[in-house]
Amino acid sequence: MNIYKIENLSFRYQKNQNYILKNISFKIEEGGFYLICGKSGSGKTTLLQLLKKEIMPQGDITGNIFINNSTNQPEDIGYIFQNPDFQIVSHKVIHELSFGLENMNMSLKEMKRRVGEVVHFFNLQDILYKDVSKLSGGQKQLVNLASIVAMKPKVMLLDEPTAQLDPIASQEFLTMLKRVNEELNITVVLVEHDLEQTMKVCDYLIYLENGEIKYYGTPRRIPKLKNYEKALPVATQLFHKSNIEDIVYDFKSVRKWIKDHQDNFTVLDKNEFKLHNILLQLKNIHFNYEDIPVLKGLNLDVYENEVLAIVGSNGCGKSTLLKVICGLLNYKRGKIHVEQVEIKKDKNLFNNFIAYLPQDPTTLFLKETVREELGNQESIDLLYDLKLDFLLEQHPYDLSGGQMQIVAFIKILARNPKLILLDEPTKGLDAYYKEKIGDLLEKLANKVTVIIVSHDLEFCARYAKRIGMMFDGRIESIDKTAVFFSSNLFYTTIMNKLTRGILDNVNIIEDIKYE
Repeated sequence: MNIYKIENLSFRYQKNQNYILKNISFKIEEGGFYLICGKSGSGKTTLLQLLKKEIMPQGDITGNIFINNSTNQPEDIGYIFQNPDFQIVSHKVIHELSFGLENMNMSLKEMKRRVGEVVHFFNLQDILYKDVSKLSGGQKQLVNLASIVAMKPKVMLLDEPTAQLDPIASQEFLTMLKRVNEELNITVVLVEHDLEQTMKVCDYLIYLENGEIKYYGTPRRIPKLKNYEKALPVATQLFHKSNIEDIVYDFKSVRKWIKDHQDNFTVLDKNEFKLHNILLQLKNIHFNYEDIPVLKGLNLDVYENEVLAIVGSNGCGKSTLLKVICGLLNYKRGKIHVEQVEIKKDKNLFNNFIAYLPQDPTTLFLKETVREELGNQESIDLLYDLKLDFLLEQHPYDLSGGQMQIVAFIKILARNPKLILLDEPTKGLDAYYKEKIGDLLEKLANKVTVIIVSHDLEFCARYAKRIGMMFDGRIESIDKTAVFFSSNLFYTTIMNKLTRGILDNVNIIEDIKYE
């Protein structure tokens, strides 16, 4: 039975001459798991919002969206946003779980039973009476999912729900979402940039390019996509390189295939790099939020002209560390030196040496156009180099997430800093804009020092020279990128997991050649 039937759908936003969706048609069947993917700006989120009338965007629409008669109440279609804080309305988890049920005028007896069921199903017993504000991003998103499931929807629409989660929390969320789909027969429609995990769990793939559907079918049969190949899972890229049409995604099968064909692989040599003088040194840094210790005697040496990545789970203190370094937070104890000068003794270092790009780049925008934001010709030329000059006359707030990150990054470069701090620079970005951020980092090579805080292990493996893991308020392990990932069990790349014990020292697909 069809839940949705879309016929010749086109849509453009008000005051916009160009259609963001162009004559698309497809069906969504009951109980299916559908993944919508494509570059930023391809129309994914717009399409998802059009599937729920309460949040339909304003604009010109042609064509038809047919919804099954059994799915005509607001609670029949649940929606989860990228940012878990956007839809949380209560202080306590238990109140959040019951909020939607109260709006449905459910009896107290039925409400208690329903809440009890979802608490056990999602294993929320330990956080049931906690303040929602104290939860990690992964826990918040799980509470959002549980709150909607409690209302027994027919359909779940999710817009990049794992974008702000660390790799382990992301995998746990997708595992639970697949259980919801299979055990409760809830139809799932998921928009996602990170396809590495989602391609394994979806039944059908909808690939959008410039507002048109270029592929609709099973992920096992997806063809080579000239403009999107780098965004596809490692397994897909491997099988495409060897011209295999029937693609498998489970680790065991992919590892077996690699082992059976290991003689066809050549591991490429990596460029070595040397550490120079220490630019930034942190000694015994302590920082508390109220009475809760976050940084606990942290020590760190950062060298000139290196790209250093710091990884770790949500809430371990990574972002706090960057704010301490750039002076947004005052540390309780310890010393920070930049070029052997203690920061507290020379506040000018904040302006002259250090530039900080926060998770939300909109906090840096003050002007009406991108051209005004960038100001100087050198910054504008850099946008031309990245083939993004078409953004110059747009308002910064009208840009996509990836475009905002690029413009904000270029803006902070105008100050000619020696040290750049990037807090989750690839969060919510597709492969195209991740590569643009990487291009910027490579242009800066041998000119500035960069510290990246990120959950994106694949990006870190591709562009960082050294990586450290943050745990219990300290950076417990730091090493060259290849050594770091090869030594880790869980915090490592997909390619390393697939090749460990078969091919040595392989962390990204560019590390190998298939013949």
